[in-house]
Amino acid sequence: MSLEVLKVENLFKKYENLNRYANNDINLEIFQGEIFGLLGKNGAGKTTLVRQICGLLLPTKGKIYIDNIDIINNSSEIPYHLAYLSQSLYPHRALKVKEFIVYTGMYRGLSKEKAIKQMENLIKYFKIEDLKDRIMYNLSGGETRIIGFIASLMGFRKFIVLDEPTNDMDPEKRFLLWELVKTLKKQLGISFLLVTHNIYEAQDVVDRIAIIKDGEILKKGRPSDIIRNLDMNISVKFELPYNIDQHKLENLKYNLIKIDDTNYKIDTNERELNLILENIFNGELKNIVRNINIEKPTLVDVYLSEVTKNE
Repeated sequence: MSLEVLKVENLFKKYENLNRYANNDINLEIFQGEIFGLLGKNGAGKTTLVRQICGLLLPTKGKIYIDNIDIINNSSEIPYHLAYLSQSLYPHRALKVKEFIVYTGMYRGLSKEKAIKQMENLIKYFKIEDLKDRIMYNLSGGETRIIGFIASLMGFRKFIVLDEPTNDMDPEKRFLLWELVKTLKKQLGISFLLVTHNIYEAQDVVDRIAIIKDGEILKKGRPSDIIRNLDMNISVKFELPYNIDQHKLENLKYNLIKIDDTNYKIDTNERELNLILENIFNGELKNIVRNINIEKPTLVDVYLSEVTKNE
């Protein structure tokens, strides 16, 4: 069994000015070498949870362990085990980019020489050598985000928390960031907690997820398992001749939905899918059906289904 990097037990957080819990009985764990996605709308309780994990906010009650250390009672241990990229980065604005990154590495225990080498490698990877001598104050939002991400990697902590890491980044830098995250997971066994509402990006990266709404975890697990357990619709779409004999359609055993003159679909589930395909390929449509496309539910579908429920 993989080692637990993070364990959250029965965590509650209530602010004085709210009549409900911002986090309500949160339980989750993250394992070594895992990319875990915490998904939810703005105001769902994601940042409140992350700030407690990072020791920036005390829980109302509950436990948080990082590498089996009770960090609520031993908060001074947190910087040795965790790095955090927050939504808002507040570096010393008068520093040069290279100074900010190197000083972060030295703060985490690297020698100056090792910090400079690691900074150079990461700057080169992101193809931003021209930013090294720029003042942090003069960077764009996307540039600041990349530099913040690089700084979060300095010293390669075993557990890295990324809160909306790709905000304001261009597509090339987003791609490079996710490729590096996957590489660090594979080669160094680093665990990542990805906090985001950008499900389109997350679904290609995460190993497991938790969907949070109104401070509560609604679903937790591998995306494929969650999709399967929800038994959401699978759509089988295909084309037929516009002048098809309608009697052939009447002999189908399943509810056929006509999209337009030539396009049709059948909504089904995982259990019935093979039976439907067999009926199409071996029945009266087998010689005239074209362009069969199977559309299975995605993590985006699951997320939207859960967060919009009862709204």
